[in-house]
Amino acid sequence: MPYVSVLHVGTFSTQVSSLTSRSAGPDCGFVDGQQLADRLTSDYPDLKVLFVSGYTDTVVGNRISSSGAVFLQKPFSRETLAKKLREALSKPVTRSVAAAGP
Repeated sequence: MPYVSVLHVGTFSTQVSSLTSRSAGPDCGFVDGQQLADRLTSDYPDLKVLFVSGYTDTVVGNRISSSGAVFLQKPFSRETLAKKLREALSKPVTRSVAAAGP
């Protein structure tokens, strides 16, 4: 459950700087990565987010682009993962007010 992770974040003594999470596709039935990111960015507004999905960016892309996150489609190599992580960490935070929470 993603919310188990959210509960543990508050126990860290250091600032959380990034989140790598799946981005659920249509009708997944679980709490999706966007909801997790929304929850965490309300506490950590400078959080960098990388979403990973087996769905194409055209399926999940509109939600991701409005959140300011970086998208990585499965399957991927270690090199591609490293490149996307660097991209996410160096990208300025550009979330809309709705994506960042209240």
